[in-house]
Amino acid sequence: MLKVCAAVAIALPLAAHAAAPAQACFSGEFAAFLVAYANDVAAQRAHTLVPLKSKYLVDGDPDPKPVVKMLAKNQIVFPVLPLKAERVRTPLTMEITALKSDSATVRLEKPDTDYVILYHFRKAPCWKLVREDNMSL
Repeated sequence: MLKVCAAVAIALPLAAHAAAPAQACFSGEFAAFLVAYANDVAAQRAHTLVPLKSKYLVDGDPDPKPVVKMLAKNQIVFPVLPLKAERVRTPLTMEITALKSDSATVRLEKPDTDYVILYHFRKAPCWKLVREDNMSL
C-alpha cells in the first residue's frame, strides 16, 4: 500500500508528467497518475468524470444521513482534491487505500479530526475521478 504524506513529496517524479498536456490519457500506473492529478488543477479538470457522483453526510437523528448528488460541470469546484500547498498548510494526509488494475481509492484526511474524503478512480482506458465520498461531519 502506498502511503503519501502531504508534507513530503511522492517518491515518483512529477517532472515526467509536467511536460505532458493535462488532456493526455494517463493509462499507466495509478501512482504516477495520482502525482499529476494531486498537483495540477488542469489535470483534475481533464480527468474528472462529468457528471461527478458526490456523496456527503448531513446531520440526522440519531445518525448522519448520506446525500448523493450528480454534479454537472458547472457544479464541480476545482481543485476537487486539494493541491499540495493546501495539503501541507492544513495538514492533510493522502493514502491509496485500494488499488486494482482498473480502479483505485484514495483517502484524504486531517489527522485527529473527522475530516475524511474518499476519492474513487476508474481506468477505462484513462484514469478518471468517478466519485467522491465526503465522510466528514
